[in-house]
Amino acid sequence: QTETDSDGSFVVQTFFDQGTVFKEGMAPGEYDVAISKLEDALPDRQMTRAPKNLLPARYATPNSSELAATVAAGESHEFAFDLTD
Repeated sequence: QTETDSDGSFVVQTFFDQGTVFKEGMAPGEYDVAISKLEDALPDRQMTRAPKNLLPARYATPNSSELAATVAAGESHEFAFDLTD
């Protein structure tokens, strides 16, 4: 899981030791990808509902997104996903 900057770029972090330690990057392997963009919560309001996903629903789960990424050992990676509807 990761969050994007305002320009859409991101750095993935992997958690170890029950979530107490994290390092940038991912273990090598094949990954199914899910992408969502959630509306910002307003700081002066309490969250009374889940934030709205601003992307088409099919991208929100790995099973329906049909997006994938391959991470090779010892290499730097840049992924760009075309989210057309």
